[in-house]
Amino acid sequence: MSSASNTQKPRTPTWQKVYYGLGAFSVVSVLMGVALSHEVLGIYRGSVATSAEWADRAGGYSALSRVATLANGPGNDVFENKDIPGERAKLEGYIADFEAKMVAARADVAAQPDPARRSALEAELIRADGAFHEMTAAAHAIFAAFEAGDVETAGSQMAVMDRRLADTSEALSALGYAVQDIQKAEFQAQLARADGAQAWGYALVGLVGLMVAGTLAYGAQLGRVFRAAQDEIARQRGETALLLQHIDQGMTTLSLDGALSTERSAALSRLLGVMDADQRLDEVLERADPAVAELFRMGWAMLAEDMLPYELVLDQLPSRVEREGRHLDLRYQPILERDQLQRVLLVCTDVTSEVERERAEAAQRETLALFDRISRDRLGVAEFFAEADRIARTLASGTEETAVEKRLIHTLKGNAGFYGLSSLVEVCQAVETEMEETEAPLTDAGRAQLGATWDRVRQTTRRLLGEADGQQIEIGDDDLQLMINAVLDRRPYAEIARRLEELRLEPVKRRLSRIADQTRALTERLGKGEVDVHIDDGGLRADPQRTASFWGSLIHLVRNSVDHGFEAPAEREAAGKGPVPRLELRARREGEGVLVEIQDDGRGISWERLAEKARAKGMAADRREDLVEALFADGLSTAAQVTEISGRGVGLGAVRAEVRALGGQIEVHSEPGAGALFRFRLPARALATAAAA
Repeated sequence: MSSASNTQKPRTPTWQKVYYGLGAFSVVSVLMGVALSHEVLGIYRGSVATSAEWADRAGGYSALSRVATLANGPGNDVFENKDIPGERAKLEGYIADFEAKMVAARADVAAQPDPARRSALEAELIRADGAFHEMTAAAHAIFAAFEAGDVETAGSQMAVMDRRLADTSEALSALGYAVQDIQKAEFQAQLARADGAQAWGYALVGLVGLMVAGTLAYGAQLGRVFRAAQDEIARQRGETALLLQHIDQGMTTLSLDGALSTERSAALSRLLGVMDADQRLDEVLERADPAVAELFRMGWAMLAEDMLPYELVLDQLPSRVEREGRHLDLRYQPILERDQLQRVLLVCTDVTSEVERERAEAAQRETLALFDRISRDRLGVAEFFAEADRIARTLASGTEETAVEKRLIHTLKGNAGFYGLSSLVEVCQAVETEMEETEAPLTDAGRAQLGATWDRVRQTTRRLLGEADGQQIEIGDDDLQLMINAVLDRRPYAEIARRLEELRLEPVKRRLSRIADQTRALTERLGKGEVDVHIDDGGLRADPQRTASFWGSLIHLVRNSVDHGFEAPAEREAAGKGPVPRLELRARREGEGVLVEIQDDGRGISWERLAEKARAKGMAADRREDLVEALFADGLSTAAQVTEISGRGVGLGAVRAEVRALGGQIEVHSEPGAGALFRFRLPARALATAAAA
């Protein structure tokens, strides 16, 4: 062997090279596996973080939606409670809350790095903000309309307000969908990265058997990551379920066939009772109130058949139901997909405390109104009390015909309205409406409701009036001076005794003044401005026991004049009349009788319309005498619509009944645009009247 060969380094065996190569490849594979595992872990950790981030953002948009829904309430609630200052204050609070949350939402969107996403989210926020402020502007318009007494404008603005709420909800829903799309895109990108990493892992496993153990180890790590993500999802679902279990409102969704979703808050079962899976809402409402359930069925049928805009149908669905002594508020919010109604969110709230508070406040207002009336007209209140008590007893007995009961209820409603007894007015109005719509007699339930309401009012009135010490006689300064003069002039004792006896009679002026007060109160209540009332009592006195019902019935005439006869100032100006309507109340002796007249300068009676109405009911309508008879017939009215004040064709029937009971006659003189004159000729003996000297 040469020296050269002795000094040559030994060659590395091929297998060793392969081994080293495999070792190096193994090291690289391990490093690649570690890097791959780290990448996958990062992907899924990022997925959890992304889910939490966008869930928080969606929660912020949901908070905006809830505030917008709450801000819709004052504009609707003011139709029921008429509390304009209170509802306006609530609205301003909701506006401030909405704007604060909107500022935070816009700041969050502005921080988005992706210009396309930022632009899309900002556009929906701007749309939601604009729709919200248009909605609140409509609510302010409702308040302004109520302050001006313009109920029609308030109603139209309510529709605008509800449409703007729908626009706000739609924009916020679009934000939710945008968030979902962004989340989905990010998840898809992360899943794509995970799929690629997994493919490399399988390739490494297939190529390098030596990395099986490492791959398994890292696979176990990946499993732990997946389990952690699943645990996080389960935790979030558990928190959502816990939230639904503990919120005070009952919440669920309704399918278009009215079926309740199985996902519902625990409060819903507490409020509406235990419900089966996929049970329909009308079946649940049936247990509480069949009438409410029937209204819901009719409304939901129109929604399912797409007969009307869903906003209008949802607004007309029953919003209140009473169950086991609790008052429940029902709200319906549309859930749209591609502008198509898919489901409806039902929110059920226990408003018992609010209803009880409102009732307590109403009772307090009634007490104050009665106290004020008693301080100004004690005898008038006492007489109202006696007349109302008589009507209540008659209605409770159920011995009168339906037409008579309608007149009594209408009279009770009118008198109660004058004395500020809104609860009694509401019950009478509801009972009248039910009798009118069903064309049926007064139901036992309605009779009981009237009786219970009057019992409460009667107790309050008795407490304020106190115990009476017998009939009281009020003597004015003029009457007292006449008596003094008669004594000083040494008039015959018989004449003085007659004058003293006449003091038992009530001055007719007091009756006419009371009607005048009612007229002014009605014009103010209906937002028709001032009214010029002139009284000429002719110095007459009348027996209050005999004439109370007659004088009380005349307010029906006045109510018709104010509600339908008095024109608006612009209409009066166009007709060449003064801006203030005029009403004249007159009474005087005429021969052996008494003449009572009520005259206004309003738009007068439309005899042609009256004739059409009369013929439609099969009544004679060829002569003016026939039309006058029809005018005072029960159930016939020329009013275009029924209001709380008039329009049922009952009030004038009550007037005719009282005039006939006194043996009197009625004359009516009126021409369109020239006002109306109602003249009542009554025998003096029927009123036991006397003329002051």
